[in-house]
Amino acid sequence: MGEPSTSALGTTQDPGWRPALSGLLLLFVPFVHLVRMRALRKDDASTPSITQLRSVFLSFGASNALFLVVLLFIFPSDEPAQASTGAVAAGVVGLGIVALGGVWWARRLPLDCSGASELARSYSTWMFLGIAFAESAALFGFVGSFLVEALWPYLIGLVLAAIGLASIAPTRGDIERREATLRASGCDRSLAAAIYGQAE
Repeated sequence: MGEPSTSALGTTQDPGWRPALSGLLLLFVPFVHLVRMRALRKDDASTPSITQLRSVFLSFGASNALFLVVLLFIFPSDEPAQASTGAVAAGVVGLGIVALGGVWWARRLPLDCSGASELARSYSTWMFLGIAFAESAALFGFVGSFLVEALWPYLIGLVLAAIGLASIAPTRGDIERREATLRASGCDRSLAAAIYGQAE
């Protein structure tokens, strides 16, 4: 996954996930990860757009795991729920499904093919919208856990959020599928070239 690979759509190379993964452990060090993300933004002239996107994407996934660790200490799994669980379960599942619908809607948004920078920017906007919807499922579960004082609502929200995040992950395969959609719509610009190269 971390090795650079050549896109089937040309000679543009995917830098892989290794550059984004390299700083992921810093997320567990207070304040250090924020400093790194700020440095990435300042160094955007040499950092490929896709690496920045993948760093942000992984940060949200890791944050969900950190919330789970916190809740494990607050609500041990052997403690019974302190409130009626039916309504909370229905609410978390229902709102989570609505959130996944938002992810699906974001995936269907057309990309701006008017220029290379516009294409890369619209892809980033699409991904951030998808992340926002996916993360809301985890947020609903987080609130549900405090309503019933139990861990399981967050686990439900976490699973739904993981499904949403997986569907919008900025993988090479997903980018190639987006390229195929662009070609089918008459756009002759390369999304891979726009985001695998240096950030604009």
